[in-house]
Amino acid sequence: MKEKIMAKLPFIFSYYTIIVVVTCSYNLLIGNTLIRIGWFLELLACLVVFVLLDHAFGFINFKSNLTCLLAETGAAYILFLVFSFFFHWNGFTPGKLLTSTLLFLIVAVTGITYSNYRHKLRTKELNNLIKKQQH
Repeated sequence: MKEKIMAKLPFIFSYYTIIVVVTCSYNLLIGNTLIRIGWFLELLACLVVFVLLDHAFGFINFKSNLTCLLAETGAAYILFLVFSFFFHWNGFTPGKLLTSTLLFLIVAVTGITYSNYRHKLRTKELNNLIKKQQH
């Protein structure tokens, strides 16, 4: 179990960083320089819940990577909406919901791209190790 938790820490920290950077950049862009300190802990809690949800998705046999990606992204979006509602991260007016959805998509695409990049690097490292051991 400890290994599984340790394997998820880079995921949590990378998404945490991406979300904080995107959110703070957006807030500065619109002139909002105040962020509640509690938001950082709420965000961390949201990511931990998502990791648990992601772990549960690991037990589902999806037909393709795309369906898995869509299911996880959909679950993350619903989780985001639930946390947004309970912690008052944003209003649920059409304009604010659209803005939040666009920010969510930016974070999701950035996070997925970063994760894929890390997986490719790790795969390359493993392939190089295998080649070295074969020679």
